[in-house]
Amino acid sequence: MSAKNPKYNTQVKIRQQPVKATGRPSSSWYQYAILGGILILTFWCYRYSLHNQFLNWDDGVYVFGNKYIKSFTSDNIRMMLFHGITPSNYHPLTMVSLAINYHFSQVSPSMYYLTNILIHLANTVLVFILAMGLCKRIANYSPSANKNKLYIATFCALWFAVHPMHVESVSWISERKDVLYAFFYLLGFLSYLKYIDSLNNQQQPNSKLKWYVFTFLLFFLSCLSKPMAVSFPLLLFTIDFLLKRKPDRKLFIEKIIFFACSLFFGIIAYRIQKESGAVADFHSISLVDRILFTFYGFNTYLIKLFLPIHQNAFYPYPDITPGVPLPTLFYIMPVGTLLLCAIPFYFKWKKQENLYRISLFGLAFYFFNVIFILQFISCGDAIIADRYTYTAYFGPVFVIIYMVNELISATPALKNWAIGLLAAFSIMFAIVCEARTKVWHNPETFWTDVIAKSEMHSQLPYLNLGNYFIDSGKYEKAYPEYVLLTHLGIKEGGVFRNLAMIYGLHKQFDSSLYCFAKAIQYDSTDASIYTNRGVTYANLGHFDLALKDFNKAYLLDTTKNLALEQRAQMFAQVGQYRDAVSDYSNLIRRNPSESSLYFNRGTALLNGGNPQASVQDFLHFLELQPDNGTAMYYLSLAYDKLSDKKDALSYAVKASQNKVQVPADYITRLQKSVSH
Repeated sequence: MSAKNPKYNTQVKIRQQPVKATGRPSSSWYQYAILGGILILTFWCYRYSLHNQFLNWDDGVYVFGNKYIKSFTSDNIRMMLFHGITPSNYHPLTMVSLAINYHFSQVSPSMYYLTNILIHLANTVLVFILAMGLCKRIANYSPSANKNKLYIATFCALWFAVHPMHVESVSWISERKDVLYAFFYLLGFLSYLKYIDSLNNQQQPNSKLKWYVFTFLLFFLSCLSKPMAVSFPLLLFTIDFLLKRKPDRKLFIEKIIFFACSLFFGIIAYRIQKESGAVADFHSISLVDRILFTFYGFNTYLIKLFLPIHQNAFYPYPDITPGVPLPTLFYIMPVGTLLLCAIPFYFKWKKQENLYRISLFGLAFYFFNVIFILQFISCGDAIIADRYTYTAYFGPVFVIIYMVNELISATPALKNWAIGLLAAFSIMFAIVCEARTKVWHNPETFWTDVIAKSEMHSQLPYLNLGNYFIDSGKYEKAYPEYVLLTHLGIKEGGVFRNLAMIYGLHKQFDSSLYCFAKAIQYDSTDASIYTNRGVTYANLGHFDLALKDFNKAYLLDTTKNLALEQRAQMFAQVGQYRDAVSDYSNLIRRNPSESSLYFNRGTALLNGGNPQASVQDFLHFLELQPDNGTAMYYLSLAYDKLSDKKDALSYAVKASQNKVQVPADYITRLQKSVSH
């Protein structure tokens, strides 16, 4: 066999560098020390995330509002494993991991963040090992890479660990799927390297099948964590190319099962995205714009690798009004892509085989990782997202560090300058990464940052920030967000409902009723709109209109208690005590542990002429709240109506002792009755 045969050379080099089974290399402690330092630095960068809260952007869908993760019943497990229980995605393994978190920490967010950080640290270790493994296996045409593999692996792992573009994947609970799929994804690459090694291992003929099966199983688990893993088979070809595997028929046959699995999960992902409305109609965006969006995403991610500035959790599409051209930058991007793609072939032309192979590997690794999220088929509301770089950056980072290593090998005088530059970038990344985690602290810090970096044509940031303020009781801070949304032309009933409630709190009832009417115009099926308008009518004394709205709300959603409770109060207020008692009885059947319902029903019974029944409700209420003086006073009134003056006096005195203003003449009258 000729010495020029690449396969022959690979075999020789692998056998020239055996790993001793009886001990570790003498420098192994140094490797562990470096890796340990990277992990400590990474944890320091992400430590603030342990204090972060849930966000009102998917975290409710994934965690605190997802009923399936709250207990490990057989039905819930079946739903998690075989159904898409979150909109737009099927990732059962991710949901199981969140269910485990919920089992131990319920809705305490710190443990969810800690889990994300720990998986990210594990991924950092895997990147370090992967870079070391690749450098070792390309020793046949790049001995300097093998010689300096620790240096290359260190910067690859460090940049992966602290790059600010990865904060979204780690510091957002809903992106558990990112760090989890990457864990199995990277393990799959390491297993594939072992599989390639086994092809040349004549002493262990069965190891080939073992590592092949391991690789597929890890790929399968990655797909179960996030559908983005479907690009894995394409990435295997990039590794084949880097390691100079001969592109013959056998090479393609061994990938068939991987492509079949990718197709299966890809179809599932597309169908779920399509059904959820996340996929835009193909004709809603022109073909030219789609192509320009693709080039824009491809280049922007690479630019942010070096300059992670103006990071935003939500990058909205530009204005795509027909006849209005896109910003100039979009038309420049295709030129940048062509120049970038020409680099490997320039090295090929210069007969620099190692640089050609490394650069093309890095470019292909990056491209195949982002190929399905470049928005040629538009999914979601954002044109790009930081999280999509989580695994993709390994390719270009490996190339950059490799090129610097080659430069140092060729020109040793530049060593200090080159390492200093890499260190400067690393420090910058770590500082920006640590600061970026604080943006994700809570919905206010998060959406405020998004708004500060976005143009005003997107409604989502203002909507979610306003909703957060409403949920937090900060109505004054919510008001300007909702007003701005109305100027942006939003047509959502919930926005006008909340705006109407804010006007109601300020006694601006005309504006409140106007907003309620707009809310019903945009969503006539939302029971909460009618319930809240009913409260407004009640405050205005329009009891007939209030009851009409409460009835409508209850008809729209008989499972909700708020409308029923408001209607019961209204019945009691207008003297329809029998109807009030009926509604309160219905509420008690639904929630027998709610003490206030017994008090309210007891009051309605007492006012409706049934003191005997009211006594039972007041006594039950006092079992739940023994020191409630108001209930004691009402119980006294009930006993008085039943002519039980002794018990009436006893509870009147107790009520007075519990700081209730009991009329003095009432107690005097009861005392006289008892003394006689």
